[in-house]
Amino acid sequence: MSRITEFYRISPAAPAREQDEASRDKYYRRLRLQAFVAATLGYSLYYVCRTSLNVMKKPILDSGSLDASQLGVIGSALLFAYAIGKFVNGFIADYCNIKRFMATGLIVSAAANALMGLMGLAHSVVPTAVIFVAFAVMWGLNGWAQSMGAPPAIISMFLGDQLTAVVDHIIRGSEETVPSASIMRVGVSTLPFIRIDYSSGAGLDEVKQWISGRLCAFCGNSGVGKSTLLNALLPDAARETSAISQKLGRGRHTTREVTIFEAYGGRIADTPGFASLEANRAGFIPKENLEHAFPEFGPYLGQCQFTGCSHRSEKGCAVRAALAEGRLSQTRYDSYCAMYDEVKDVKEWQRRG
Repeated sequence: MSRITEFYRISPAAPAREQDEASRDKYYRRLRLQAFVAATLGYSLYYVCRTSLNVMKKPILDSGSLDASQLGVIGSALLFAYAIGKFVNGFIADYCNIKRFMATGLIVSAAANALMGLMGLAHSVVPTAVIFVAFAVMWGLNGWAQSMGAPPAIISMFLGDQLTAVVDHIIRGSEETVPSASIMRVGVSTLPFIRIDYSSGAGLDEVKQWISGRLCAFCGNSGVGKSTLLNALLPDAARETSAISQKLGRGRHTTREVTIFEAYGGRIADTPGFASLEANRAGFIPKENLEHAFPEFGPYLGQCQFTGCSHRSEKGCAVRAALAEGRLSQTRYDSYCAMYDEVKDVKEWQRRG
């Protein structure tokens, strides 16, 4: 057990590299390529392992190995395991070497797919009940492995009473006082929230802890303060910053390339800002899967009185009961309802078009 713990332990701080400018540029070009290849291949392979059963449903039905209801139960095993895993693994990943943690998830996911394929080859000699149970277990294990990912965190540059008002009104949706600690959970969701005060340096140590053992990317709109935060963490970086444009009311795109810095036992990527974020272009989430985009719903999924509960108006809804008891954020629930209304009437042919 100690060997396993040591294997997944966050890596110690890397020693500082003494390099001339040419060697440093070459080194960071290689790091950028590694990060791009790893992110592209990792996500692609995860996605393939997640959707492989959809490709095989028709051949499975045609062969008579399983019927539609059994395939429905198997598919549900992945969704339930994925939802619970997102809730649990988000916490576990905070204390693990994220490279090894995510790689383990991909290996387990691939192994589950391989075992299901081998089991399918033997469908003529293996009883249907055995295939059904084995597929449900393997696909559920795949769902758990799919939930092993890199956790995000929110960093705020607001100060004092201004932060309190913003957090209470927008995120917490309540009149409660913001905790004095510089790191807290956003409402009752799973996203850590770090408050930064540049005048006192409060919150910077929490950011450094997040960087240790990870490749972190500072993302946000132009002018939000990504390079300013990097300068506070690494004064020698001397990243160029500029004020918000008074004419346009937004940032000036001072950072124009991705630059990776080694610090605090990890790596920091300072990224160019964006003027807007159109989430609808990133991928469509059907109404049946929308609940899984809200990890705080995870503990209550499957506990509703009716199968296929939309968590909006049905009686016996566990999610709405948790909301009424104050265990879920009202603003997060309102966001869920607004997103559900946007996708509830979208047909399959419209999505393809």
